[in-house]
Amino acid sequence: MAHFQGRTARNTIRVGMLYLQEGHQALDRYRKHAFQDRKQAVKDAMTLFLAQEAKEAAYKLARNTRYFNNDYFFIYTDKLKALAHPDRSLEGRDLSKGVDQNGYAYGPDMIRKATREGGGFVNLLWTRLGESDPISKLLYVK
Repeated sequence: MAHFQGRTARNTIRVGMLYLQEGHQALDRYRKHAFQDRKQAVKDAMTLFLAQEAKEAAYKLARNTRYFNNDYFFIYTDKLKALAHPDRSLEGRDLSKGVDQNGYAYGPDMIRKATREGGGFVNLLWTRLGESDPISKLLYVK
């Protein structure tokens, strides 16, 4: 009987040791995964930061870049909300229902050409920055 009890005690100890070993391995796996998750979170945060930085750089370029005859770039959403424009008073405005000096509702054409057609030209009568008289303007939207 003592021999049986000794074997039972050894088996109980072995089972306890296996549980401890499994627990230690599980903890190691958890630490490894937690560290990998943390590394991925840092990497994702950097990607978001760089995307935001790139977006801000594009906005700054659109606000400040001029070419040819004081022509410029602008950035609108696909619904024509102005995000960046040299005329800062336009930023944040919904231009989708806007009309030019002739009454042409340019919004639907700009949206269609920029989104469904992959880019295109829109001609409208608009007052050039710093001017007071409207002129015919040719826009390329994408």
